Amino acid sequence: MPNRLIRESIRESDSIDKLSPQSEVMFYRLITYADDYGRFKADPRILNPALFPLKSYTDTQIIEWLDEVGKTFMISFYKGTDSKLYGYFANWGDYQQVRNKKSKYPEPNGNQFITISLLLQSLEINCYQLPTEASKCQQAQANAPVIQSNPIQSNPYPKEAFDINCYQKHGELQNVILTETEYQKLITKIGEKNTKDYIESLSLYMKSNGKKYKSHYAVILTWQRNDDKKSKQTKSTKLHRSLPNDEYPPDGLEEGQVK
Repeated sequence: MPNRLIRESIRESDSIDKLSPQSEVMFYRLITYADDYGRFKADPRILNPALFPLKSYTDTQIIEWLDEVGKTFMISFYKGTDSKLYGYFANWGDYQQVRNKKSKYPEPNGNQFITISLLLQSLEINCYQLPTEASKCQQAQANAPVIQSNPIQSNPYPKEAFDINCYQKHGELQNVILTETEYQKLITKIGEKNTKDYIESLSLYMKSNGKKYKSHYAVILTWQRNDDKKSKQTKSTKLHRSLPNDEYPPDGLEEGQVK
């Protein structure tokens, strides 16, 4: 892999300034990863270990950062003639020297996409299987506008609301599996502290008893509802709710006592 050039003017680039720190790091590492024609494999499963061999990022994070860089129009994504996912730098030739006579990867075919999420959606990849766990999947739900090879350097698209449901490991033992959507729903329903407490309880319970469940989200909801019912029953017993209102003893007195 030849050395790449990064000009000092990049520090004052408006496009770079729009990036978050994580996606900016992604951009620089992509420069070192691209071939001599500015093309690179865009499959998140491949990019993740290739760009961050010493880090532990999820493939979902890789997709989010790729999307962020793509929205600046500095890179675009396409499906190659070999049916694999690729990306390329739009202005590669303006900053890098092309030494090889042939690219390692297929050339863009005129149907480039602004983000990797839109490319996945256009290919109807609704369950994008990850190699580390068969049950992981991520769905990119959005319309897929196509951009041409030389787009106007302005972003006509609003910020898309992608719902990428990638299963993540939770708990001390990393054996509780929830999508990001499920995790956020639990926080909304029962609070962040309770969510983490139930996750840890489920994690230890499964490990100690060898239990397996089809849906950890459903188990946590069931446990929470059962606990809520028990709590209400306990309060009901203490308040003697079976007594008519006029039979409650006065404040400070027990039943059978008189004032």
